[in-house]
Amino acid sequence: MKKWIKRVAIGIGIVLLGMLIGRVWVELQQSREKVDIKQVDVQLDSSPVTKKVMVINFNPILESHGDQTLIDFNNWNNPVDLQSQYIADVKEVSGNYANYEIVERHDVDGIPVKQDGFQYTDESYLECWNDHSACHSPDLVNYNKILTDFQVCEKRNNDEIHELWIWGGPWFGYWESVMAGPNAFWTNAPPLTGTTCQKQLHIMGSNYERGVDVSMEGLGHRTEGTMVHLFGSWEATPTHDWNKFTLLDKDVPGEAGCGNMHFPHNGQSDYDWVNQNIVKTNCEDWLNYPNLTGATQEYSCTRWNCNGYDYQKYWFSHFPKAAGYQNGKWNNWWKYILDYEGAILPPPTPSPSPSPSPSPSPSPSSSPSPSPSPSPSPDVDPVCRLNFSVGVSCEGLMGDEDVQFGETEEFSCTKSFSKSGAVGYFRALIDDSLYKESGELGFGNLDKIKWDLLINKEGDWLVQCQICTDSTKNYCTEWGQAN
Repeated sequence: MKKWIKRVAIGIGIVLLGMLIGRVWVELQQSREKVDIKQVDVQLDSSPVTKKVMVINFNPILESHGDQTLIDFNNWNNPVDLQSQYIADVKEVSGNYANYEIVERHDVDGIPVKQDGFQYTDESYLECWNDHSACHSPDLVNYNKILTDFQVCEKRNNDEIHELWIWGGPWFGYWESVMAGPNAFWTNAPPLTGTTCQKQLHIMGSNYERGVDVSMEGLGHRTEGTMVHLFGSWEATPTHDWNKFTLLDKDVPGEAGCGNMHFPHNGQSDYDWVNQNIVKTNCEDWLNYPNLTGATQEYSCTRWNCNGYDYQKYWFSHFPKAAGYQNGKWNNWWKYILDYEGAILPPPTPSPSPSPSPSPSPSPSSSPSPSPSPSPSPDVDPVCRLNFSVGVSCEGLMGDEDVQFGETEEFSCTKSFSKSGAVGYFRALIDDSLYKESGELGFGNLDKIKWDLLINKEGDWLVQCQICTDSTKNYCTEWGQAN
């Protein structure tokens, strides 16, 4: 009996010792994950913007199922609730900079036509949903038909809207994000061509069978595409700020940034949100951008509650959003996500302070008036200053012109050098304040670019152009008046 009691006592002691060691280990791990964030004084961009959105919700009524909508029949999510949460999330993670406003909404009893002309009926779609092998291929929706049917480009051209959001179910054929308009680029799909959009248009596709995280992921991939286009590349090397922000520990151990939309900083595979591996990261330091301190911390997925939706918000909340402009880029990267065309134009040069009023001229004498000074030659035009060191110049400038309210005026700008990669930009100022920009326009094999501008506000308009030898904007004319 005594031996048995002794063995039990020893067993209990081993268990207690194991519990103690386990508790110490957990506390050590937790202590490593305490994130000491020492921020420098960074002024955030305090000028919030509002982007107007058209929403099209394709939600067919199933007559053979008691006139229920597809959403109600399958007990799927209400897009109004999803987009309200999405709008709130984007505002929050952008530091209140990005604000969306739904200005037009359409609820459509039907499923949109595919690119190849196929269209599901209610029953054929339900068959697809119940047996995925019955789904139509190719799956891609006919985006151009949607744009035409709802006059989307016309409304974008007139600044009535800035983005289009389309809702639907699985196998409706949407990209998460696609761009149309001039100089459109890859966001999460090849640029949409053959449209009448004269301004860049983001089209966001979301699935009401899923949660708001799907919409956030779509914005994440749009963001990745935008930043790659801005910085020119995306590699796992710390060669520029976008690469540094997205570095993963598995690629560059000890130098991880914030990761990307699919990979957290400690991730080993796509959607590895629950990885408990603790690694060093400088993600918190990006809250100080552009004044990075080099500070690092160590933590695992507990930093974002080990789930994808919270990781998305965590990632976006560390996106640079400081005020200011340096090295040819805005410190607030949200400007590029929301309005790439406008953001790539350099900030307008502040108007100089007015000179003191000149002293009154003496009374004219009876001597003959001097001959008028000769007009300045085009080479010293005070509006379009030229960069003679690289031979870049622009021509065809002109002065005042009377236009009518509500008319669309065509403006042009001519280059006087032969480089085929040349690009140009237009901007319109009203009463000396920036109003609209054209975005980058390529000359191709021509010497002239054109821009159509709707005159829809009263005031003194000034339309200017700028010409660069190529899209790097290393050698450009200064802003000159367009004709």
